[in-house]
Amino acid sequence: MALRPQPPAAASSTVPGGGGELSGGSPAESPLAWSWLRTWRTDADLVTRLRDGLRALPDSTPEAGPPEAARPSAAPDPPLAAIKEAFARVAAAGDDAAAYFYASLFLRRPGLRELVPPAVDGQRDPLLAALARIVQSRSTPEEMAAYLTQLGRDHRRLAVAAPSFWTAEVVEREERGRAITVLTVAPDQELRYQAGQHLMVQTPRWPRVRRPYSIACRPRDDGLIRLHVRAVPGGRVSSALAFHTQPGDELVLAAPLGTMTLQHAGDRDLLCVAGGTGLSPLKAITEQVIKESAAGNGRQVFLFYGARCREELYDLRDLRRLAAAYDGLRVIPVTSDDPAFDGMQGNVGRVAARYVPHRDCEAYLSGPPAMVSDTLRVLVKAGMPARRIHFDDALRESRGRAGSAT
Repeated sequence: MALRPQPPAAASSTVPGGGGELSGGSPAESPLAWSWLRTWRTDADLVTRLRDGLRALPDSTPEAGPPEAARPSAAPDPPLAAIKEAFARVAAAGDDAAAYFYASLFLRRPGLRELVPPAVDGQRDPLLAALARIVQSRSTPEEMAAYLTQLGRDHRRLAVAAPSFWTAEVVEREERGRAITVLTVAPDQELRYQAGQHLMVQTPRWPRVRRPYSIACRPRDDGLIRLHVRAVPGGRVSSALAFHTQPGDELVLAAPLGTMTLQHAGDRDLLCVAGGTGLSPLKAITEQVIKESAAGNGRQVFLFYGARCREELYDLRDLRRLAAAYDGLRVIPVTSDDPAFDGMQGNVGRVAARYVPHRDCEAYLSGPPAMVSDTLRVLVKAGMPARRIHFDDALRESRGRAGSAT
């Protein structure tokens, strides 16, 4: 007999930021009508197929069926197919689906409202993106476990389970032109992280609004960290950091996140490809390599640093200082839209793929999402194994939603 879920009970409440009034009225009257436009018969059929698919799963013991190689690979997995079909319906609803979720959440748990920014629009895309990655993922169990672990740690900043944040004082501000500012901040307590990681930053101007920024230096003995900030048109946090933050101001930092660290590289040489302020984590990794070289690991680093024009290569002077201090570092600046530039010209990822020093390098990519995706493609085409190409997937998703490099 087919399962027939019942429509939700009527409720009426106005939920701040939740998409208007949540009521049990007719579909024509409710702003959340998308959820009632589906027929309950269709939902019942979907749940029934999911149930039957789960029942049809073979025993997981070796004796339960033929070896993996003998099983047909063309037939879709019934429960997974049903789950993906169900999620496709949610994704098709777009913002309405997320608005309905948050409205329901705040109605049932009003105390959670203060953990979310006043405008929940910025939360909707991350919610659906995370669900899409989980549902559609073809990652290995280990990769998915790492992603979910990072997602859980990221939510600690909301104090859902335990608080995990630092207040930090801005001790130095340096303008680098073209709306780029380098901030040096001092956390009030020790903040442990690995070179290549990022953290969420909040300014007093926008309470509970947080944006990810890569840490642009290796862990330092004095505990200071640096952030490279490009002001994005319409970007509330980036504009506040770049234009309205001065020494003495206080920021709030969440726990460091990200898996794009040196632990993947072993003792291999590095090929680093940076676009714009995506330089931040790769500079931190480069500094870590230089520090470890004192212990005998003298690996080489080939850093391709790209921007549209010479003026946007905002950190070139400091990179050349590092190169002068460490023989194993080679910095290759690249511009894409500056015919007068006397160095490499073109797309930084394609230039890097053309001049890959050798195939045993470990590659690290950071920058705008389109640049990272294109560089990944051309490096694989050039013969570099995909397993040796690393980028911060969670940070790339955030950059894609914000439309900026950091």
